[in-house]
Amino acid sequence: MTGDGTTRPRRLTDLNPGCHYPKMSDTNVLSVGRKGRVVIPVDIRRRLGIDEGSELVAVLEQDGVLLLPREAVKRRLRGMFAGVKVSMADELIRDRRAAAVEESAHQ
Repeated sequence: MTGDGTTRPRRLTDLNPGCHYPKMSDTNVLSVGRKGRVVIPVDIRRRLGIDEGSELVAVLEQDGVLLLPREAVKRRLRGMFAGVKVSMADELIRDRRAAAVEESAHQ
């Protein structure tokens, strides 16, 4: 949580520290055009398999924005939770049901 009471998104780059290319030759300067549009250079789009209509996830970083293909985010999250043996949805349902029973007992 920040000083103003807002919560920052968790950094997806922390999930895989090797996600940034360390070479300066992979650095591009982009301009923001009308309506906030940014054109991703064709060599980057080809390298990442980004076509017209591809979905990207914008992650707010401390001092910028990280754009990741949606499928890359899904792969990272699946990898993060691969060892989890419990269904998180089932666990949430159990917790909600227990809270409802407790709440009805206090009425």
